[in-house]
Amino acid sequence: MIIHNPAANRFEAEVPGGTAFLDYRIQGDRCYLLYVETPPAARGHGHAAAVTKAAIEWALAQNHKLVPICPFTEAYLRRHWSSYFEIVSLPRKMHGFHQDAALLRNA
Repeated sequence: MIIHNPAANRFEAEVPGGTAFLDYRIQGDRCYLLYVETPPAARGHGHAAAVTKAAIEWALAQNHKLVPICPFTEAYLRRHWSSYFEIVSLPRKMHGFHQDAALLRNA
């Protein structure tokens, strides 16, 4: 079961070996998908995809544009592009780093 933890800006699922989660941040009308983590014992079973999908569906319901910062979330959105292309705002890359991620860290 996936839980939205708005106080932590996170979607979470208890999985073997711990918690799979996706961290996000909201700024204006954008939902920045920052980081996805799955415990090593639970990798390869779709848990990262499940928390990612839950976050995307929530952002869609909130009318947010998605900005994938995490490589996993960017790859997920590319695989499912036809479902989400209207709400994705791809980040600008600057010197190998995501400029949007740098702005978020300084916010």
